[in-house]
Amino acid sequence: IQGMPIAVDAFCYGTIPGVTAYFLTHAHSDHYTNLGSKWKSGPIYCSEETAKLITHMLAVDPSWVHPLPLDTPTIIPDTGRVSVTLIEANHCPGSSLFFFEGQQTIDAGDSAFKSPFIGSSRSFRYLHCGDFRAS
Repeated sequence: IQGMPIAVDAFCYGTIPGVTAYFLTHAHSDHYTNLGSKWKSGPIYCSEETAKLITHMLAVDPSWVHPLPLDTPTIIPDTGRVSVTLIEANHCPGSSLFFFEGQQTIDAGDSAFKSPFIGSSRSFRYLHCGDFRAS
């Protein structure tokens, strides 16, 4: 999520500056590219089933893997109190949608843009759907 210290299904990029928490929607190769036994870029959050799959299939060190329960908001460490709730995606075993909530600070950088939102905190909500397809 741009401007936040989290990345979803972005393992193909390796270590991403500023990211303190990596999320995996499900254990399909197009989502976990570059994830394996040499992973040391940060904690990986996923469903319990996906955690089992990546530690077994990809030999990811279990100390990096943090399984989260479904349907339960969880505060993620080192993210500025971002909360995530995993929702069953019904795509494959262990697949999840991630519902993120928290505070986001709007920063205009070096621009001269003026707005009452610049420098103020506001709540954000973001649903990352992965490969979920509503019919």
